[in-house]
Amino acid sequence: MRRYLLPLLSVTLVSIVASSVAWADSANNVVRFGLGWLDPDADTTVDTGGTNVHISADNATAYFVDYERRLIPWLGLDFQVMYAEPDFTATPVAGGPATTQAEKTLTGSGGVNFHIFARSRIDFYVGAYAAWTTFDETFDDAFGYGGLIGLDVGITKSGLVVTGSVRYTKTDADFSTVSGASAPYDPILYQLGLGWRF
Repeated sequence: MRRYLLPLLSVTLVSIVASSVAWADSANNVVRFGLGWLDPDADTTVDTGGTNVHISADNATAYFVDYERRLIPWLGLDFQVMYAEPDFTATPVAGGPATTQAEKTLTGSGGVNFHIFARSRIDFYVGAYAAWTTFDETFDDAFGYGGLIGLDVGITKSGLVVTGSVRYTKTDADFSTVSGASAPYDPILYQLGLGWRF
């Protein structure tokens, strides 16, 4: 039995060292960036002081930058900034000319991602987050929350990745010029881009 003890201990030691090196070489950070397609749900009717006005929002191109720090193989802290300019259209319900205005929006979010395949080259994850959206004219700044589904496909274990995700944010945006009125600005954001694991 003793003659097998030394080889067994040697194999065990080599395995521990190898796994430690692999863990050290695993990427704990990823930066993602790219384009998105914003589909806002802002369809509502508001009373602007005796006049009912129908508010709607058009789809818009978005730009995003995202950083995630992996705490453990299956859990990471995720932070994102997204910019878009959807067009909002106000149409009097009783008839009359419609007015359209581009609304610059900047959304920052922070949350957690749960990685299904841990440190796989194909990284599928789901997440939850809180968000803060700044509007430039029509609405007051607004708090929101939401969830996401994402996928990173790595070219190498550390290095370039192709990334894609879908995010849904629940946000009630209060009109800055109409007291007590709000719009259910609940956008779905489809994202596609590149990233870098390091």
